[in-house]
Amino acid sequence: MFSWMRMEPGGPVTDVDDGDRLLRYAHCDGSVDPGGRTPRDLTRAGVLRAVVPPGAVVCMATAWALHTGTATLSLDLVGDTGDAVAGTRTFPLAVRACELTVIGSVRCTTLVRTVFDLACLAPLEVAAQALVDAREWVSRSDFAELLEVHAAAPGAARAGHLRSMVWRAAASGCR
Repeated sequence: MFSWMRMEPGGPVTDVDDGDRLLRYAHCDGSVDPGGRTPRDLTRAGVLRAVVPPGAVVCMATAWALHTGTATLSLDLVGDTGDAVAGTRTFPLAVRACELTVIGSVRCTTLVRTVFDLACLAPLEVAAQALVDAREWVSRSDFAELLEVHAAAPGAARAGHLRSMVWRAAASGCR
């Protein structure tokens, strides 16, 4: 790829364009200074703040994107939000308060809960990849606790099997 075509996230902010809602609000709340850099999480969370209904909780692929900085094409929310934007996927998840966090003022499931939900409900290749990627960030004991607490959740048995296959392979030195 030509270097002049590559987009650099978080480039310098030299001025606040009134037409750019994200930067305008970021500048007003002091999180971005002209001449500084736009934080990567602010950019992702700022876009989500504009489309996530008030009080809604982001989950699944959208929460994974918030936690890891990866891209997603879906807006995944817990429960029926009623006033969500078209194309929103909703999941009837029973989420405890301790399984929620906030990233850039967007409420979402914690990383371990997000990995659990993906392992339960995402397509197999997505679920397996999330478990592989999360091995460095998610403790086995935290994941095991979620498996125990949510043993009756749809896909929990699959999540347990995937975990044992992926993390057993990691323990044996496989990548």
